[in-house]
Amino acid sequence: MPRRFTTLLNPLSRTALFTLAWNRRHDIFRWGRSLATELQRPESISPQRLYTMTKVLAAITSDEGLSSAKELKQVRIEGDTVVLRVDPNWSRVPHLSQRLLQIKGIDQVMTEADRETSPTERTS
Repeated sequence: MPRRFTTLLNPLSRTALFTLAWNRRHDIFRWGRSLATELQRPESISPQRLYTMTKVLAAITSDEGLSSAKELKQVRIEGDTVVLRVDPNWSRVPHLSQRLLQIKGIDQVMTEADRETSPTERTS
């Protein structure tokens, strides 16, 4: 264990970690904002909600076109609906919606800007 810790302190390892974190900063901040919002809810923490949130964030992160998107700021789950805080002019919202609707337990996807209009619903 001490050897592994020493390896992390190696300047080359630190540089590699910082480079990786910088390249994935949009994902890291999106995960942080989304999970922090989920954990600050007044209701008790539901393991099922956290599991669903993790699946949603993992689906976004695993898609190469969506993972580094600076336009997508935060993801929130309200019941069976995913609410996205996203730039309203972002052209990848339909692709993201279709990707998230494939997740079990998600029936609707909508942006915060479109909450007044009809959300994207699962067709099955």
